[in-house]
Amino acid sequence: MFRLASAFFVSSACYATCYDRNYKVSVMEHPAKDLLMSRIRNQSTNKEDFVHYSNRLLHLLLEYTIGLEPKIVTKERAPTGGTYDDYQLLHDSNYAVVVILRSGVSMLGETQNIMPHITSGFILIQRDEQSEEKTPVFYYSKLPPGIENKRVLLVDPMLATGGSATLAIEELVKAGVKEENIVFINLISCEPGINALFAKFPKISMVTAQVDPILNENRYIVPGLGDFGDRYFGTEHK
Repeated sequence: MFRLASAFFVSSACYATCYDRNYKVSVMEHPAKDLLMSRIRNQSTNKEDFVHYSNRLLHLLLEYTIGLEPKIVTKERAPTGGTYDDYQLLHDSNYAVVVILRSGVSMLGETQNIMPHITSGFILIQRDEQSEEKTPVFYYSKLPPGIENKRVLLVDPMLATGGSATLAIEELVKAGVKEENIVFINLISCEPGINALFAKFPKISMVTAQVDPILNENRYIVPGLGDFGDRYFGTEHK
């Protein structure tokens, strides 16, 4: 016999004043978070250190996310002969990670390290930097077979306007993925982006390391950390 362990929850760290408490949003709580977040926010952090601290923070975030997932609990025996509660993921062998290119690639390796049998998919979405609203444009998707039956971890380090995430989730829903089976994981989000995303897809879940308050006139999160992709991959923003 097994019992179902507690599933996804809304973290007490969420800010009730900025978005609806009924949204399934969890803000990571970890004693190392502020230290690591400070390193990647700092404009003086070089590329090598930015990658190093980002990877450490991403690993914590992804482990935290898996810890929130539904589990089953059985009684098992330890080498000492004693029994203990043994936890397994309810959807253990039925996960897919879908990367929003390009910045989401930074989260793929850590996800595969934690869940080595996970299948992978890719969605290419880029902001039109020439448009006033920095409108996201969909270019391409390659999703794994049977994704309609999987629990999908959608990964992208930043949630700013919510436009890219919205397009990506639209693609997943078109492919048959149930909205409630999508978990969007990001390092830094902002209040306007959260509200925009959940207005369109209220049944998804989201895990973030940090919620920042505003977007600036260029649609960047403030304080944020700048362009994550450029800082992580060492490219120049145009």
